[in-house]
Amino acid sequence: MQWWQTILAVFAGLGGTSGLILLIVKWAVGLITEKIQKDYDLKLKEKFKTYKAEIDKELEKHKSALGNKNYVTQRKFDVEFEMYQTLANSFYRLVKEAVTLIPTGYSLQPADKEIKKAVDEETYNDLSKAINESQDLLFRYAPFIRKDVYEGYRGVLNMCQQHKFAYANRWNVGDLRKQEEKERFSIDAYKRSDEISVQYEAVNQTIREYLQSLEILN
Repeated sequence: MQWWQTILAVFAGLGGTSGLILLIVKWAVGLITEKIQKDYDLKLKEKFKTYKAEIDKELEKHKSALGNKNYVTQRKFDVEFEMYQTLANSFYRLVKEAVTLIPTGYSLQPADKEIKKAVDEETYNDLSKAINESQDLLFRYAPFIRKDVYEGYRGVLNMCQQHKFAYANRWNVGDLRKQEEKERFSIDAYKRSDEISVQYEAVNQTIREYLQSLEILN
């Protein structure tokens, strides 16, 4: 049997021309279906990739937000708030006395020398008391407060103590300068008053940010 006879026999078995058309249609439908499925899978993968990227982005935001929060109980918050409030009030009085004793910029001073001397000595005594009080509180709360807050307040305290020594030098019998010169503050002392105010505010800002980061557990 010739090869064309074999093909005719196959066609006849498939129902002639209609069988051939049916075979071609089935093949074409299968091919189209396969392409549609591939296109769909590709689009689905792209959508999933985009969706996953959005989810990951939201998770990172959530982690970042959680990372900036410190979760504490109401009791712990109240205790910490009271400590920082007590320290802030004490150091406020300390800084006020220090910059009053050695002011920066323009300040009103008594014209009478004796009155000015009495006012300065009163401020000096108030500064000495404030130093003792603030130092006592700072050392007492040292184990329970942030290290940066402790170190910041310690720096303020040290500078205020230098103010006290600068004023007390007028009574130093070992200093052979004239009394008028011993009672005159150096430029560094006046600069230190500015430094005290700047560092005091920086510590307060640190406390502010820390307290705002606390989230009370329900």
